[in-house]
Amino acid sequence: ISSLTDNKADKSTTLGGYGITDAYTKSEIDTDYGGVKTLYDKNVEAISGIDGWDASLVVYGKVTQEQINDGLDSIAQLLSIENPSDSMRAYVKSYHTGLGKGGGTFVYDSSKVNINDKGMVINGWVRQTNQIFFEFFGAKADGVTNSTIAMQAAIDYLKSIGGGKVYGLAGTYLVNGLTVYSNIHIEGAGIEVTTIKLADNANKDLIYGENANQLFGTTSTAGIQSFALTTICLDGNRANNLTDGSGIAIFGNKILLEKVFIKDC
Repeated sequence: ISSLTDNKADKSTTLGGYGITDAYTKSEIDTDYGGVKTLYDKNVEAISGIDGWDASLVVYGKVTQEQINDGLDSIAQLLSIENPSDSMRAYVKSYHTGLGKGGGTFVYDSSKVNINDKGMVINGWVRQTNQIFFEFFGAKADGVTNSTIAMQAAIDYLKSIGGGKVYGLAGTYLVNGLTVYSNIHIEGAGIEVTTIKLADNANKDLIYGENANQLFGTTSTAGIQSFALTTICLDGNRANNLTDGSGIAIFGNKILLEKVFIKDC
């Protein structure tokens, strides 16, 4: 720029690559900054939003602020955010990409960075919700995916906080058997809507109360208390589980079964 003369510069070769829409003489640059000011204004416009940096230019590892604002595709993408700050918020569309289930709003808390219960607190990201679904922990009610680990994680989480209710959505959850505890309530969307099915060759109890096998035949009061199972179907898949297993095997008190359909056990 400083070498320009009073002759007009060829903007296509000299200044065009810098986004200057006109060529300016040295005197014009000296008096009112001319093209330099235009270039500066263009850059400011390009990199600044109303409240600061454009969201597409703020990057946390492989994730941009723009992506966070629009909603992240999966929990995996949430966990790919590098160096999140306390109170940072992020909305996740789905636990698994493309399914539209199990997502939600998360707020980052660095004091919980070492906690991962697979659904409610994931490496410092704390889910904001008043209800709990199996999908929050990665379960898929597709009748194909084995969701034992995800569903057991949801039940174990409720146990860790003293109990609560977890909801199942429409579809069939395939499991190798689930262990339940006191003060847990599993609720489906209807006996013809939500099914928990025993996977092939699992040969286990589909719903098993903690320590039930050790307590059966005794007069112990150590069984689970206040367990509920409602509006759901249990499928024992008997044709593919020939050696062992019951639909429900629980020893305890205050057990509620309401609108539960049990088949093939």
